[in-house]
Amino acid sequence: MMRLLKIEWAKLAAYRPFWILLMFYLAAAPLLILFVHSIGINIFPSAAAEIYGFPNGWLVSAYMSSWFQILLGMIIVIFATNEFGAKTARQHIIDGVTRNEFFLGKVYMIAAISIFSTLYMSVIAIIASLIYTGGLSNIGDGIEYVPIFLFQTFGYLTIALLFSLLVRSSGYAILIFLCVIFAEWLFRQFVPNYIAGFSPIGMIARLTPIPFMQDFIDGISDSESIPYPLTIAERFTYGTAYIAGFLGLAYMNVQRKDF
Repeated sequence: MMRLLKIEWAKLAAYRPFWILLMFYLAAAPLLILFVHSIGINIFPSAAAEIYGFPNGWLVSAYMSSWFQILLGMIIVIFATNEFGAKTARQHIIDGVTRNEFFLGKVYMIAAISIFSTLYMSVIAIIASLIYTGGLSNIGDGIEYVPIFLFQTFGYLTIALLFSLLVRSSGYAILIFLCVIFAEWLFRQFVPNYIAGFSPIGMIARLTPIPFMQDFIDGISDSESIPYPLTIAERFTYGTAYIAGFLGLAYMNVQRKDF
């Protein structure tokens, strides 16, 4: 595994667009999270300490960081498709790298990026709590959103990897990736929640629900409308099946198509 990761990292580190997108991610994510209280979102409490104090701090940080998973997905798309445009994928096969190793190298890389993103999100949540509450009281409460965010990020990057291997052109792959996300979001607006809840991207996205949304709904309505009809455990179960399916399709594509 480490050998394949080193190979992937050597290619990624030499790719300038990766550093540009990474720097934007590293700067934009904390800015959004640390100053979300000043935006004036009406479902959020007015007190910053209530927003960033645990357990809410974990969910707020995870939810806001999830907005940038599309950016991480674009990094994967550009990086993976560049392998085919620059013929490095073909060269790897000629040099003796098996198709299985080529595929696993990509999976290991998206796993590593997912772990890095999760650690970064966690650090931001801790810093926000220290700034706005002056401490880390109840830090263990709500910490389940850390592995949930890791799973969610890996799911997004798996989808990005699939489109990269299917299309093999960065421009078209990014366009399709973004269009599919938008089309599914649009679809969920016009179907009942019990149907929308099973859409693959929506299921993964809603693993980190909008903070304080249920409190907001309860405060303005007596209806029993449920914006997230599936439990977290159910989303993990179905999400795992979707991710396995995406990886399976990506694997078959690597095995069958010429490099």
